[in-house]
Amino acid sequence: MQNLLSHNRRPDLTFHKSGRIDISARVVGILNLRPGDVVSIARENDGFFLFIVARCDETAPHFSYSGRCFSANKASSSLRTQSRILCGEMLRASRRNKVAKLPVGDLVTTPVGMALPIITQNALNYD
Repeated sequence: MQNLLSHNRRPDLTFHKSGRIDISARVVGILNLRPGDVVSIARENDGFFLFIVARCDETAPHFSYSGRCFSANKASSSLRTQSRILCGEMLRASRRNKVAKLPVGDLVTTPVGMALPIITQNALNYD
């Protein structure tokens, strides 16, 4: 038997039941995210969109936001953030119990600004 795909696509966003959100280097590059930026998820009809709430240079350093990005690893450009509310909503939307590994679409313009659509109906990995 021969594998038709030479490699599998890695998830762009990973939502954990604990509230941890892993953001891939691909998404970091598309949105030009940096540690300290604040991200959130907007819902429009049946779709979800990842967008930037505030850049690290636009917010005072003493503010504590749910969704503030920080480096996941010194050797990687991927970021991590924390929000139990966002994780709970994305786990429900993707019909997962513990972990939802989801891809994103192409950059679009929405009422909240430039955002990435999150594809919830086609999870890459299952529980």
